[in-house]
Amino acid sequence: METAAALLRNWRLETDMGLSPIAKRHESGSKGTCTKIPRGTSHRQMRTFPAHYLRPYIKTMRFQEPQWHDELPSTNTTLVEWLREGRDLPDGFVLAARSQTAGRGRYERQWLVRPGRNLTFSALLQTAASPLQFLSLPQAAALGVVAYLEENGLEAQTKWPNDVLVDGRKICGILAERCNGVVLGIGLNVNMDADEAASIGQPATSLRIETGTERDVERALDELLVHLQVWIGRWEKGGFAALSAAWESHCANLGQYVAVGEYTGVVLGFGSAGQLLLREDDGTRREVWTGDVA
Repeated sequence: METAAALLRNWRLETDMGLSPIAKRHESGSKGTCTKIPRGTSHRQMRTFPAHYLRPYIKTMRFQEPQWHDELPSTNTTLVEWLREGRDLPDGFVLAARSQTAGRGRYERQWLVRPGRNLTFSALLQTAASPLQFLSLPQAAALGVVAYLEENGLEAQTKWPNDVLVDGRKICGILAERCNGVVLGIGLNVNMDADEAASIGQPATSLRIETGTERDVERALDELLVHLQVWIGRWEKGGFAALSAAWESHCANLGQYVAVGEYTGVVLGFGSAGQLLLREDDGTRREVWTGDVA
């Protein structure tokens, strides 16, 4: 199985992200000190550089420097409210919170975050995608998360339509909403411990639980945004067709007997827009466009 991270590496950085000449320097600080990335540095090696060193080498970085807040009710709710108020925010604007007191996922499920424990952020995307293509944006984002996790040594899977799992336990959830563009919200369990995971009410895990290492959530966001740029870029150019091979190779549901709302059956695959293709118990083939897989 070709991993999402391997697919990303096979897409040369110069093509995917507009990598500038390696001799370009990153000026930092009032004294003009600089950091140079050595010629021939691989993508995997570049991951060891502080993320803020990488931004100057990506000429076409879509996402803005994240705007961090110590506490917000919900990054998605706040960003949607700002847009409805008429705030002029650029494409790629990123709003992040160290603590989230009224976070929400799909179907208004609550998702709370203690300071420094997990990563919660929302990004604004001004995209020309059709309403039909929009349905597979969370799947593109999920593959970006998978690539980030794989680069950090974890084997990750996707769960239709918009979750990311490690060893069958949820590590990330995604929520996309239309509002003067698209607001893409992502919650990634970074430093959550085992006791916190056990209290959630569903199988959950985190980078800390899986690796034994605590991470800086701000750096984690910078690194994740690079992967999201690649996969969302592929989605914008080719829709779900550009994601389908990677999605199917990582999807935990494929070939499984599942229940989705009132329907039950075996997951045969995914349609041209990312919808679930289900063979029901009586042999009927059904397209499922929304719902939770159980």
